[in-house]
Amino acid sequence: MKEMNRREFLTLTGAAVVALSLAGCDDGPYAPPAPPATPTGKEAKVLEAINLFRRDKGWGDLKLDSILNVAAEKYADFAVGVIDEPTLYETVIRLDSDHGGQYVKLTRPAPVYMLPYDDDVANMKNALQTYTPNQITSIGSAELTLVGIKVFTYLGGNLYWYAVAAEGKKVTP
Repeated sequence: MKEMNRREFLTLTGAAVVALSLAGCDDGPYAPPAPPATPTGKEAKVLEAINLFRRDKGWGDLKLDSILNVAAEKYADFAVGVIDEPTLYETVIRLDSDHGGQYVKLTRPAPVYMLPYDDDVANMKNALQTYTPNQITSIGSAELTLVGIKVFTYLGGNLYWYAVAAEGKKVTP
């Protein structure tokens, strides 16, 4: 058998790596599975208030999703002026299954409807009941199952929160 020189070896090795990496590809966009999100601190209190509100409506609890947490964080970035509105929507809309993303019926809260945070869960739950349906579209539907939450500081040090939810994740065959 003929001995390979270094150039031939690298060429064949590179071709093998490319072939193996392409073997696992399909036509759909790759979305890594989201690790389960564990609510902590302020986000846990917001989730508890949301779920208490939803139980009063006869709806199921929402489960925290780490990728949706990032979407909620983008809304907070917009609120504090880190990103502009086109960037916000371009970033978040890509998560929606209608736009190639993995989330079914992704809610997108109107940026003007950031909700005030309160350390008292009961106060936040009661406050949710005073909002109009337009103000809480991101959590106000029985079909929603997943949520991302971001608590952030704005307007003189006050705490607010955004929630982005979805009916679920797209099932790929």
